Amino acid sequence: MDSETRKKRLATVSQLVAHAAQMAQQGDRSGASRRLDEATVALQPLGDDEGPDRLEVLASIHEGKGQLAIAGGDANEAYLQLSQSIRVRERQAKLTGEPRLLHLGIAHLNLSSACTQLGRNEEALAENRRALEAFDGFAPAQAGFMKVAALQAQGLLLARMRRPDEAITTYERAIALGEALQAEDVPDIPEMLSQIRISASVTCHQIGRNAQARAIGREAADEAWDRFEVTGADRAAQQYLTAQMNLVTFCEHGGDFAGAEDALFKVLKLVGPQAEVLARGRALYVELLKKDDAELEAGNLPRDEVEESLAELDAMVAAAAQA
Repeated sequence: MDSETRKKRLATVSQLVAHAAQMAQQGDRSGASRRLDEATVALQPLGDDEGPDRLEVLASIHEGKGQLAIAGGDANEAYLQLSQSIRVRERQAKLTGEPRLLHLGIAHLNLSSACTQLGRNEEALAENRRALEAFDGFAPAQAGFMKVAALQAQGLLLARMRRPDEAITTYERAIALGEALQAEDVPDIPEMLSQIRISASVTCHQIGRNAQARAIGREAADEAWDRFEVTGADRAAQQYLTAQMNLVTFCEHGGDFAGAEDALFKVLKLVGPQAEVLARGRALYVELLKKDDAELEAGNLPRDEVEESLAELDAMVAAAAQA
């Protein structure tokens, strides 16, 4: 194949890959899959051509197929495609002496996700760390978002592996970097920060760090509420509600009964008398009524206030049943 024909063919394949990525972002996974299949067929006449430009588009095809497989829940296919993508990029790096670290890091991060879905946690952790090593080759402004995402994923993985202290340390690294990027107005970082704080607070609570769980949980709630007031985004509202419902539990278990009540009524103020929230509130007050007066006083919620609040919730339940 002459050089001009080769160049045009690679341009066509690149366009197909770009179109597939656009379709995937719009939620059309089947359409994206068809475009990637077309790209694969279009690339076949180049055979085993080891030119860096061919390897670039080949790696992109494998990456795209791997990401679609992850989204579709096919972890085995994702593992296969992403592993191939990494091998192609490593061949490309040997030829050029300049590895595409950002793309390589993303491939390792996606492969880590596939390994997690397959229950191969140690391998997932190793791939996550390889992703972070790749992202470390860039300034925060260039790859900071991806590094925060990798740290978030690593924290979740460590928590799943029952290594909570390491998970919390990793979340703290993610939060520190995320706050620095937020100060630079990097898009999507505020939402990610709130989610990381929610995860970190839950992990702290699970290992008995109640004061830390409450502090981080309140930060998550405050951040999400501020974002909701500005944007009205459903995601911000959901994060706020999740953080506040977590605080009900954190505060109850930490002896801050007034804090638990405050979090509960903030949720009710936003969502109204939802059955699930009312049930959680009733469970809180029923448990509090089992405690002695001294413990309730220490939690800043005396018995008469507990009884009044329980009666208020019962009235909400009755009204909701009649509606």
